[in-house]
Amino acid sequence: MLRFFLFGATGDLSIKKLYPALFELFNQKKLTEEVEIICIGRRDFDKGQLHDFIADEVGGIRDVKQWFKFIKSLNYKQLAFESLEDYQNLIKGLSFQPEDIHLFYLATAPNFFEPIVSHLSESGLLEKSNPFHRVVIEKPFGKDLKSATAINTHLEKFVDEHQIYRMDHYLGKEMIQNIMMLRFNNMLFEASWNKDYIDHVQITVAESYGVFERAGYYDKSGAIRDMIQSHLLQMLALIAMTPLGNREYADIVSAKVEVLKALKFNDVRNDVVLGQYVSHGNMLGYRQEKGVHPESATETFTAMKLRVDLPRWEGVDFYLRTGKRLMDKVSEIVIVYKKPDGALNGGCPPNTLTIKIHPDEGMKLKFNMKMPGTVKELITREMEFCQSCMIDYNAPEAYETLINEVVLGHHDLYTRWDEVKYEWMFVEKMLDECVDLKNSIQYYPAGSRGPKAADDLLAEDGRIWYSL
Repeated sequence: MLRFFLFGATGDLSIKKLYPALFELFNQKKLTEEVEIICIGRRDFDKGQLHDFIADEVGGIRDVKQWFKFIKSLNYKQLAFESLEDYQNLIKGLSFQPEDIHLFYLATAPNFFEPIVSHLSESGLLEKSNPFHRVVIEKPFGKDLKSATAINTHLEKFVDEHQIYRMDHYLGKEMIQNIMMLRFNNMLFEASWNKDYIDHVQITVAESYGVFERAGYYDKSGAIRDMIQSHLLQMLALIAMTPLGNREYADIVSAKVEVLKALKFNDVRNDVVLGQYVSHGNMLGYRQEKGVHPESATETFTAMKLRVDLPRWEGVDFYLRTGKRLMDKVSEIVIVYKKPDGALNGGCPPNTLTIKIHPDEGMKLKFNMKMPGTVKELITREMEFCQSCMIDYNAPEAYETLINEVVLGHHDLYTRWDEVKYEWMFVEKMLDECVDLKNSIQYYPAGSRGPKAADDLLAEDGRIWYSL
């Protein structure tokens, strides 16, 4: 028996991501035949009202008949997250077997993590050290190192590390999962994946939309805490990690931690750009968004240059860039190779390997060759694999993949505590040194490529951004 307890069942994340993901798993029969999904929220709903609410709010479902069959299987329990009595009432009527899987998904604000986990334990629903009892924690995992440590310390009173699944949905994306496959299963790339052949690396996660209903959270967070601390540092760690051991989960995480501990700046004041979008055309500026302070200095864009202080990457620059209200929505990693010594005809553009994460999935390799009909004229050509172009290919959504991994008890696509800790240590040190930059934030028009200072960051090194 699988019992899936969804806390925050009427929230935005559940509506947009979790119910569609659970439905796909249900429709593909990836959930066990004996599954009970218990939706838990603070709204005064009964089961029928929940079904109506979900049916009205969730869109884009292909198989409507199966969708309504799925909805009718959902149960609803109203519960005050801080009330132990409500948890004790929740357990009434449930019969337990030793190997029942209890999956507790906390799609709530972080301030509810601690009372929910403690009351689950006190009521007997959650048992420490029981491998069949699993807790999924949604991002953000704290707002700084202190709060993240406090959450983790509290969790450790009631569950072991192997029972905790810290969600970073980027790790569930197909091409993020493919990074290690690409590196370690192709000698063409692995042999050249180092300082001797790679000039620099660019990681871009650009968003074309604003903050929407997340303004209250985002104005206290900003692009660095919201995106760099989790998604982009995880992508960097997968690119820069040195293979260790048998490449099992523990080996991979330890290799990523080695990278996170080795991150450094030459000079934060010169190597970090902070930006904020302003109104342009019919698009609002950040300070005009509902819920944003009218004099907010929160960054909605950041670009930075950093180094990984490990022998494999000596002298290699890593550029990270992310922002909201940019001209396009795109997530890509670009590996830029060094130009060959003694190139014919006086030089050539560098080879690049682009790992395309969103919206298209795939990879693209640029190389140089002779222009047909000439003797020495060079042209650049591309070889591209478009995974999302494949006939009858329908990539699973990240949440679909990640939920399935929890059901199976696999941690591979989830973060361990020491990863989160070193991410926050790096980000906090950077933020402390970025205080003066907040006073000289770079403004950029909504719908543009971002502030010019981000282009200048690369231009000073004789480079350009390849994405966006």
